[in-house]
Amino acid sequence: MKICSFLPSGTEILFALGLADSVMGVTFECDYPPEARSKPVVVYSKLPPNLPEREIDRHVKVSDCEFAYGDSRGDESAAHKFEGFLVVGSKKGDTLSLFEMRS
Repeated sequence: MKICSFLPSGTEILFALGLADSVMGVTFECDYPPEARSKPVVVYSKLPPNLPEREIDRHVKVSDCEFAYGDSRGDESAAHKFEGFLVVGSKKGDTLSLFEMRS
């Protein structure tokens, strides 16, 4: 089974369940457990790094805080690379979701 975790808490749960070998990709924020850092980062924020909280809020309100999927920041067309993967993430308003990536 191939799994991508789009949520740091999901990554932690997957590792706790012993599924680390199935995790093929994580977000830029996944840093726990420490072994999660060895997984490829497949989700990046489009927000510039090190923004003050006020600026983050402003960007989120303006852009709806989109994410870039793939090997390079901003390459949204790379989402098809995850077709057939199980994805652990959250949809707006949800906590933790599991869904299969389809084009």
